[in-house]
Amino acid sequence: MRKGTLSGQICPVMCGTAYRNIGVQPLISALIDLLPNPLDRKEVFAVDQDRDESISLNVSKHKEATGLVFKVLTDQHAGKIAMARLYTGSLKAGNTLYNVRTGANLIAGRLMRIRAEHMETINVVHTGDIFAIPGLKDVKTGDTLTGSKSAVMLESMDFPECLQ
Repeated sequence: MRKGTLSGQICPVMCGTAYRNIGVQPLISALIDLLPNPLDRKEVFAVDQDRDESISLNVSKHKEATGLVFKVLTDQHAGKIAMARLYTGSLKAGNTLYNVRTGANLIAGRLMRIRAEHMETINVVHTGDIFAIPGLKDVKTGDTLTGSKSAVMLESMDFPECLQ
């Protein structure tokens, strides 16, 4: 399935609902198993907001942590949890992150791997990893988080106005 997905010959379809948290874990597992991770692609496309132009980040040479928040959850115990994928570099628990959209510095106090209903604390994430950061304030789906102040923004998801 991975070879067919990478070549574009097949397009897996999955069903579920994030609202009731049904099918979310199989979807995340399929993302990891079937879609190319940043190391497979060798480069990631982003927008340099200072120059207003599209740029390419070489995954193996761009050492600064750069990740994209693809979902924000609310947990009754942990509060707000940002789900993200790291596209370049590595990130350690306790590192400071910069939110490109807001211009705010955030501290990734804990890093977690979520497996169904279980959360496992981890110390470091690397290029291609999907992970969670609990406790971040003013983070939205589509935000780019970087290891230092940067104007480089990863391509975000577009949502229809009716869903915002």
